[in-house]
Amino acid sequence: MGAAAIHAYCEHLAGENVTLVTVPRLRRDDQNARWFLALAGAGVVVDIYPVERARLPEWIGARLARQGQRAAPEALGFLADRVEGNLLAAYQEVQKLGLLLPKGELSAEQVSDAVANVARYDAYDCSAALL
Repeated sequence: MGAAAIHAYCEHLAGENVTLVTVPRLRRDDQNARWFLALAGAGVVVDIYPVERARLPEWIGARLARQGQRAAPEALGFLADRVEGNLLAAYQEVQKLGLLLPKGELSAEQVSDAVANVARYDAYDCSAALL
């Protein structure tokens, strides 16, 4: 019933309407279902897969390599802990490292000194700062 409603909706879309549909990761048979094919035919499908925590240091290392930098596994792990899975924050920290530090090998101390604790907030620290 829901699949038929989605299919009918896609057949009668007005040009000025924008519809955003988010779904969890779909299996291959779900991607071949009539309702999904109707959505894909009426618009654009963008697959976004989260980076698992275990792979985050590797992801950060790859972005550092793009800007001619590299870091030891301890430094990559430290950075991954600081951003807590927030890829935008991780990307921004990598860019910041590119601006602050030279190309080549980055020490854990350099990374620690340069990286802000971007994804963590402590209400007690905040209230102390206000006072």
